Amino acid sequence: MIVLGWFLFQVVLAALPVGRVISGLPVRGSQKLKYRCNGSIALVLSLVAMAVGHAYFKVNLAVVHTLWLQLISAATVLSLVLSVVLYIQARKAKPSAVAPEATGNILVDFWVGRELNPRIRTFDWKLFMIRFAYLSMLAVDVIFLVEAYTGKSGMSNYPFLLVAGVQVLHCAVQVLNEDMFLTMPDITKMGLGFMFIYGFMLAGPFGSSIQARYLLEHPQTPPLWALASVALLNLFGFILYQSTVSQNARFTRNPYDPTLSHLESMPTSVPGERLLVSGMWGMCRHPLYFAELVLIYAWSLACGFSTPLVYVFPVLMTLLCMDSVRKEEAEASKKYGSTWDRCCQRVKYKLIPFVY
Repeated sequence: MIVLGWFLFQVVLAALPVGRVISGLPVRGSQKLKYRCNGSIALVLSLVAMAVGHAYFKVNLAVVHTLWLQLISAATVLSLVLSVVLYIQARKAKPSAVAPEATGNILVDFWVGRELNPRIRTFDWKLFMIRFAYLSMLAVDVIFLVEAYTGKSGMSNYPFLLVAGVQVLHCAVQVLNEDMFLTMPDITKMGLGFMFIYGFMLAGPFGSSIQARYLLEHPQTPPLWALASVALLNLFGFILYQSTVSQNARFTRNPYDPTLSHLESMPTSVPGERLLVSGMWGMCRHPLYFAELVLIYAWSLACGFSTPLVYVFPVLMTLLCMDSVRKEEAEASKKYGSTWDRCCQRVKYKLIPFVY
């Protein structure tokens, strides 16, 4: 009931007829969809609801910590149910609304998603799932911070405070700037299937916050130089990710944006599209994934090396990013042809500068 209640609460907040309505990028059929971006309102109301519930109604927020495995099981069941419902709905979708990876095979379409942008007017299920992941992760970290504050030594557990604090800040910034998601492949190219739903239902609140949970349960006392190094890496990862997402959103919407005039780009045969080859995109061809990995590994390094558990999620994300890079490279080569070949000659690394 906890997972279902939180999920329905977020659905209600996302459906509120308040906040900005923003046009996305052209999807199949050159149509621009409208998106209701009221993440800031959802963020504030979610925190208020948690605070009021804890202070006035004596809601035990720590149950999220104690019932961790049960909540994962509930989220898995909810992901399956939602995936089935959306798949049945997608069977009625127009051909122009079908996702590029859909094949007509039931199992494949259920996994990758048959419909590209399932929605109810301006309520978009994909944008909602991305926001749900960040808000859920933020809520879990806030609960951990409250638990640490009321504990005996939680506020002197500096590695935990670092990781939980950076994660809360990271999630809040993403939700407040959710319109930037509209230019990402998750929204523009991927279908909404079980892979997408389960990934965002589990990765945010449970996968990404596993480092904070571990540090809360197993306080670490690293030397000052180690703590400072990890803090700098977290800061670097945070700035790199925010800068890359912002730069990508602005350039994708308008390659001739005056604020990006200092960046070099290549013209393509596709009208209105250019390829960045400098700035973040001068380091590697997929800096969004690289920045995300830097941030995730920074959280894990704060835990030290006493258990491999905290590195499972970063390794899985690395493999996922490598697979995404492979698919996007093949698509770009087909779409841009010789221009993409010149881009690859100019920017030699795919994902990790000087490594891969």
